[in-house]
Amino acid sequence: MTYADLTKWRLMAPFAIAGAIFLPYLLVTIPKVADIVAINQLVVPLIALLIAGVYVGLDVRGSFWKREIRTHVGPQIRTALLALLPVDLEVSDDERTVLSRDDVFKDLTGVFWEAVDRDPMLVAQKPYFYSNGFVYSTAIDVYVLMGVSGLAFLAAFLVFGRSLLAVMGGAYLAIAVVSKWLVVPRARARHLALSREQLDLLSRNQREFVQQRFREIVIARRQAGALSMPAVHPPIG
Repeated sequence: MTYADLTKWRLMAPFAIAGAIFLPYLLVTIPKVADIVAINQLVVPLIALLIAGVYVGLDVRGSFWKREIRTHVGPQIRTALLALLPVDLEVSDDERTVLSRDDVFKDLTGVFWEAVDRDPMLVAQKPYFYSNGFVYSTAIDVYVLMGVSGLAFLAAFLVFGRSLLAVMGGAYLAIAVVSKWLVVPRARARHLALSREQLDLLSRNQREFVQQRFREIVIARRQAGALSMPAVHPPIG
């Protein structure tokens, strides 16, 4: 899988999930085959477009995905890259703190991707990383969309009293729980393993290139005064 494929399938996944949520209910409640075909071709796509459009437009997945990366994958990458800073630069603890901040650290991660593109072994791992990234983010889509839909179906059951609504609501909540507590952790573990492999290869194969680029970044930021910790002033009064 390429990055372009990853982007495309990540965009399509919420629409497919949203369609799958409402299609079973319509198939059970609509008796005529001709009506089912018409609904499957028109109503389901419109419902999917509406739900997924809101989901994608509000970037709901983005907030969950960023939290996943920040909590689980990011620290591993951050620690490994900061460990590659040249020793002779004598980077202080305060400077490391500044370098680890998201707005500054993106320069170091930019070097990471430069180094990956220079190494055939690292390039060969990209498709696996992207494929697992798709599974990882889609598992998030499933538990968010299925979880919200399950609650909505149960709320509809309380209003209309149709047992089918309760059954489907319970089923969707069960799928959401399985996705959150089984699929997401497995995809996360795989992502961490692939990340470790990439970082190990990077350290062995591209250390000299990475350290030279890090040296340039650190020196440039020092000269610009951008690695200094802000002064902490005591409270007045």
